[in-house]
Amino acid sequence: MPIACEIVEAYVTDEVKAPWVIDLLNINLNNHDLAVAQERIRLYREAFKRDGSRITENLAGP
Repeated sequence: MPIACEIVEAYVTDEVKAPWVIDLLNINLNNHDLAVAQERIRLYREAFKRDGSRITENLAGP
């Protein structure tokens, strides 16, 4: 639940809205570490703000 709350907070408070909140969920599939989730969300937001790119794959790995 803390990761879901972090995703919602990041999406709602960001001045530059990502086109899909599902991207933030996808990059955290099978992740249970809040610090890792925060880093992934930060990387996504920076990439999107920088050049509009989206990270859409599951970053959790095998």
